[in-house]
Amino acid sequence: RFWSPARLARRGRGLQMAATGASDESRLNALLVRKRNLLEEQAEASRELNRWLTAKGDGNNDKDGAIENSKKTTKNLEAAIVQARQPGYFEYHRKSRMVRRMEKRGVVKKLTDRIARLQEQLDLVRAEIEAFHGEHRRKIEEQEVPSVSGLKGWFERYGEPSPALRQINGFASEFVPNSKVYGGTAHYKAFKSVAVTLQKGRMTR
Repeated sequence: RFWSPARLARRGRGLQMAATGASDESRLNALLVRKRNLLEEQAEASRELNRWLTAKGDGNNDKDGAIENSKKTTKNLEAAIVQARQPGYFEYHRKSRMVRRMEKRGVVKKLTDRIARLQEQLDLVRAEIEAFHGEHRRKIEEQEVPSVSGLKGWFERYGEPSPALRQINGFASEFVPNSKVYGGTAHYKAFKSVAVTLQKGRMTR
């Protein structure tokens, strides 16, 4: 098959654009994977922090989290105020073992700092993704719009479908004549419809 120099040049540019497109797609996929991993890591840190804050011992005070421990401390202090007017000893609420461990290890600060660091990384990745889309739009806008008018010009620029594909039933879209015949009358003869119907083909990957 003979290829003109102009067509060979267009084909070369097309291959170069395809390679660039593949590279761009790989870059975008890497950014999306990075974003998903950061989101999962941040979600896990948030769940861990939530466990420390909202845990309930269900009768075992040592397993109470910070919020439940705070509620019991408040109730205990309210009772202590009432008891203070009466003689005797009052036992104050003691922090749960979980809360003591949390405070000793600085769990809340560590987790909140971690969540904040992950958010900073997420913001950077999101900015890269937005910049990628902006760059992609700019490349599309700067591309030379091909001058194609009609199927003949399209085939000259991009090539024609393979004859083998045309023979596969239902693969290619095609116009099919309408087989309907309109009945005649005493004054007019019967005639076939001149309409055509587009039968859509299918795509394969």
